[in-house]
Amino acid sequence: MKNKHLYVLAVCVFTFYIASCSTSGMHFKSSASWSKTENEEQVSKIKLGSINADKSGGSLSIEKEISQVLPLLFLEKGFVFTNNAEEASYIVDVCATEREFFVGWNTKKSVTMEVSFWSNDHLQDKYSVNDPSVIETPLAAGRIIAGGSEGLSSSNNLHNILKRSIAIVVEKVNEK
Repeated sequence: MKNKHLYVLAVCVFTFYIASCSTSGMHFKSSASWSKTENEEQVSKIKLGSINADKSGGSLSIEKEISQVLPLLFLEKGFVFTNNAEEASYIVDVCATEREFFVGWNTKKSVTMEVSFWSNDHLQDKYSVNDPSVIETPLAAGRIIAGGSEGLSSSNNLHNILKRSIAIVVEKVNEK
């Protein structure tokens, strides 16, 4: 009888151990899909300007992820990216910043995401000036400031704040 209880306990511990070490489960899952409209004459065309991410420990993968998801999020709002500067109505720049700070023993993160729209008329002037002391004002901008334990490295967090920044800037562009 005693061996039977030990056997059941061993099986339960082993099952719990295997289940807790599983890497197939994720804490959250999210999915989305996008499709291009058939009539491209009705959509506004934009050109990608610059993407800058400032994060301790490196930001190249964050910049790459932004460049991959940016056209999809703008597609939701009726904008399509083009490489031809003459076709583009606007140019879009993205700037993301992550800072870490301590609250007691806990490390927290402060994240900002800024999406700026420039008119195409201004395109040549903006990128021909290399003087950092020259500050230009964009046609419209959307900025999100978020804080918490997740930073730009979290794809879910990056997607959400980028999407909200785009929604704000598109709302301002559509007001004009």
